[in-house]
Amino acid sequence: MNAEPASIAAQLHTAIIAAFPSYVRERLQRLGVAQDGALADALATATSRLDAELTEVDGASLRESPLEIVRIATEPLTAVLRERGVPPVSRDERSAELHPDDVYDLYPATSRDLGEDVWRIHMQWGIERARLVAGVVPASPGSGEPVAVPAAALFGLPEPLRSQVADALLARGYRPLLWRNPAALEAGLAGMPRLVIVDLNHPGADAAIRRSADTARVVAIGKGIDDFVEAATLAIGAEEVVDSDRILDRLGALLPRLV
Repeated sequence: MNAEPASIAAQLHTAIIAAFPSYVRERLQRLGVAQDGALADALATATSRLDAELTEVDGASLRESPLEIVRIATEPLTAVLRERGVPPVSRDERSAELHPDDVYDLYPATSRDLGEDVWRIHMQWGIERARLVAGVVPASPGSGEPVAVPAAALFGLPEPLRSQVADALLARGYRPLLWRNPAALEAGLAGMPRLVIVDLNHPGADAAIRRSADTARVVAIGKGIDDFVEAATLAIGAEEVVDSDRILDRLGALLPRLV
């Protein structure tokens, strides 16, 4: 990567501030809420706070999660909606458990919710953050050599799950590799990923598991996995079979946090 860490952080800052107002207005429209002066003022306050918070974390340290900063920035809007008596929205059990304060579903689930430009730069940011941390850790005690940024690969995962898992990998300090077809898998295995996550709904899933298991740990995911499918998947090289809804929860056990 040619860009300096400070430059990547600044690019991400600019992209988020540009995307945030439109993102919030779209969420409010989904709620069916009239965007009056009070909400306009709350949005201006939220954007100003977001700008200030991102300014504080600009630079080479790259330590704070920009996605979490965006989520916190929605608080003034949540306050106005509560004051207005807008009823909370229905959310899935996992979202409600992870973010109990986000009663109006204003938090972006992934950086891709803020647009492709933000997601692309966020990916670069996460890789550079992992590189920065890895670069100051010896490969082995006394070696003095920096370790490479470790990778984890996703094969055939659909959106929005692909972006959610990629963002979670970035947050843990891993470089996500997004493989959409067998050709990408063949080229990507040269990057020596520590873990490959394969979606069983992809037509090339079995071949991907067999090929990846030669060089990496493999976890398969899917919906409604029965005992027969699980046994067959383990037999061709998968280390574990996980329900798609639980893979984000399993990442902590599958990959140690590096940052």
